[in-house]
Amino acid sequence: INDQSYFFNYGSRSRTNDEAVDEHSIYQIASVGKPLVGIICQEMILSGQLNPEQPITDFLSGQLRAKRRQLLSKVTIRHLLQHKSGLPQDARAAYRRKDGTAYAYDYQEEDFYSDLNSIKIRPAGKYQYSNFGYALLSHILTKVSGMSYQALLDKYIGQVVGWESTGTTLSPDDEPRLVTPYRKDKRN
Repeated sequence: INDQSYFFNYGSRSRTNDEAVDEHSIYQIASVGKPLVGIICQEMILSGQLNPEQPITDFLSGQLRAKRRQLLSKVTIRHLLQHKSGLPQDARAAYRRKDGTAYAYDYQEEDFYSDLNSIKIRPAGKYQYSNFGYALLSHILTKVSGMSYQALLDKYIGQVVGWESTGTTLSPDDEPRLVTPYRKDKRN
């Protein structure tokens, strides 16, 4: 307002103490990440690096079992973008909690294949909100580009908007600044 910046903080950094959040607090952005994935994907489609009609199995390694590969061969990049992939909302390994605190887990490629080989997958085409689908799309974007997800964020978004402290991993110095997410299921 009038070239002034204001910061208002509400709540505490954790449910276990009363330390107030402040302008240095770090929040997980959760589903706000999906539009960021969409922007990166759009840029890669426009530059010809990616085809929205391409089956996702073109990007998945031999770690995928044959029956799963056949089922997923009908799923395209567009299906992932539109939440019509048939993949569930969440995967089994995706949301392990680190020391009972905020979601902070380094989901690796082997986790994708473990989940893809074991989760229930419905036929593609019907809308079903899928965090896992967007995580998989992020993984595909890194494979196609040869860049880390952080590098993709920086290239297609961070450099454009000039962000300074948005990232995909926490340094040990940043961990105390991470705010515990408050969820309706009241987990610690």
